[in-house]
Amino acid sequence: MDEGKKFIKVSVSLPKQLVEELDEVCREEGFTRSELIRIAVRRLLTYRKLRG
Repeated sequence: MDEGKKFIKVSVSLPKQLVEELDEVCREEGFTRSELIRIAVRRLLTYRKLRG
């Protein structure tokens, strides 16, 4: 986890199928939902910055 960082809780609504896939990846990779979503958001933001 991101030690020493301050977190803000957000609520997100997702389709059931997407949550099921998310949970499957979490189980396979050993992440919590929050960890996996943080990784995905960081990657999207990095991609957007690199893309210009």
